Amino acid sequence: MRERGLSGKIGRPTDVSSEELNKWKIRKEAALALKAERENKVAEGKLIDAAEEQQRDIQKIITVRNCLCGLGASLSSQLEGLDGPERQSLIDSSIETILKELGT
Repeated sequence: MRERGLSGKIGRPTDVSSEELNKWKIRKEAALALKAERENKVAEGKLIDAAEEQQRDIQKIITVRNCLCGLGASLSSQLEGLDGPERQSLIDSSIETILKELGT
């Protein structure tokens, strides 16, 4: 027991210096520090949840798709009787409106 640094008394030995144990303690401390860093960045708004951001992007794409799919039906009656440049202007302004909605 003396060779291994154990006292023979009940309880935790006072001098346990295992290299393996020290490596694991260092890894644990590093992981806890990394976790705390991430939590701080989230709290400060410097780090966002990728899944939430992806869901927002998907929702924007769906909104634009729905607006563009309905563009023909909403403009068809307005385009009657207009010449080429007037049609182009009406289509462009409708597309700009859709893009502005996406930006908000």
